[in-house]
Amino acid sequence: MQKSIVQLPIKVFDKFQGELTMEDWLNCFKLIFNCTIFVELHFFHFKMLHQILANNETLYKWTLIQSDLCSFCNEDIETIYHTYLE
Repeated sequence: MQKSIVQLPIKVFDKFQGELTMEDWLNCFKLIFNCTIFVELHFFHFKMLHQILANNETLYKWTLIQSDLCSFCNEDIETIYHTYLE
């Protein structure tokens, strides 16, 4: 019996903390390659799904900036979810 090619890394899925369902998450991975032919955008989508894009929250944890507030609204902590979905 063959194993499924799509096996989800549990830790990555858990980073979304219930913001996406498993089906939505799988669809996002499928869309990476269906949206565009540009490799740079594939890489960006991959980084976004794995939440490894640098933002003020991570830069503040690494002590590279003085505040973790959003660069646009200066009210909430700048996370990937806040920046791209809110």
